[in-house]
Amino acid sequence: MPITIPNALTIFRILLIPVLVVVFYLPFKNHLLFAAGIFAFAAITDWVDGYLARRLGQMTAFGAFLDPVADKLMVSIALVLLVERHDTLLFTLAACVIIGREIVVSALREWMAELGERTSVAVSYIGKVKTALQMIAITGLLATDPRLDEDWQLVLCYVVLYAAAVLTLWSMVVYLKAAWVVIKEQDKPRGLPDAFVLGEKFIGSSNVAMILGDNFFYGQNLTHKLLNCAKIKSGAKILLHSVQNPELFGIAKINSNNKIIKIKEKPKKFFSNYAITGLYFFDNKVVKYAKSLKPSARGEVEIIDLLKKYMKKNKLSADFIGRGGAWLDTGSIEDFYKTSAFVQAIENRQGLKIACLEEIAHLNGWINKKEIIKQIKFYGNCEYSNYLKKIIK
Repeated sequence: MPITIPNALTIFRILLIPVLVVVFYLPFKNHLLFAAGIFAFAAITDWVDGYLARRLGQMTAFGAFLDPVADKLMVSIALVLLVERHDTLLFTLAACVIIGREIVVSALREWMAELGERTSVAVSYIGKVKTALQMIAITGLLATDPRLDEDWQLVLCYVVLYAAAVLTLWSMVVYLKAAWVVIKEQDKPRGLPDAFVLGEKFIGSSNVAMILGDNFFYGQNLTHKLLNCAKIKSGAKILLHSVQNPELFGIAKINSNNKIIKIKEKPKKFFSNYAITGLYFFDNKVVKYAKSLKPSARGEVEIIDLLKKYMKKNKLSADFIGRGGAWLDTGSIEDFYKTSAFVQAIENRQGLKIACLEEIAHLNGWINKKEIIKQIKFYGNCEYSNYLKKIIK
């Protein structure tokens, strides 16, 4: 892995830590000022490496991991050094709060990264102010000897550090609240509509869509259909697909206006060959309706019962994947293999990738050629990189 300039600065910042410790304890004249200077220089490199990474397009996964580690090591070790010299209860509590918070937030970010939700706990404005006050206070305290220096200097540094400690707790609460929306989950199976109850704060006053994670959708103009469904202002809309064996699915009957007039889960006598797929669009009333549902005989609230609430108000309409489109299930190993074979057949025949995220983003103007080149370097020499190269030719 090549070492970029920003990453080199971050590594250099880590190497400064033992230098800081040695200089802090060496009994030469003005050693505390030198220690403070080393810490201040390290704090400046923290800003510089981030700026260069963005400016030079050298943002890497390694850098994203290493940069906060370097910051937390530098701050934690500096506070440990200071606790020995500034031996007071309030100072020790402030240091414990700051170090403890760093551990909690670091663990939270790693957990969220595993869930694919790292951006949910991205650095906030409060966090940036906290960091600035922290760096100023620690620099001042490193340069100050409580046995020799003026009281007003110490008081000023203490005030700034305690303010940083308060903001530290505040920012931790902000991060935890942001993460709670994502990590909140069912402690036992309660049915699909319970997702809207759990996600109430995330949904807010918006309309909402839900897709079952083991469903695969493919078809001509499918993107256009979904964008139209997302424009729903009132009621609900679901995607239907014609199937050969409707008795295995929840099915729906529609009228001439594509309004759904009857739905039933796995009927013994089917009245339609339109299966209800795992893709639903709802207005904001879905949260209220989901809360009002009663559990079925199996102890869960049912998506069919939720749809019936909209149907009874004549607010449930349908759209269709259409002939030539595909709706596949990947809920079992066998189904997963079948879906994989379908994708492979389409991609090999057409020479086009299904759901290539970089291609979709590029076509919509969300990313530029430079960002795709960066992704090509990230993926290395592989078939997917070769496909991305074709996109930007």
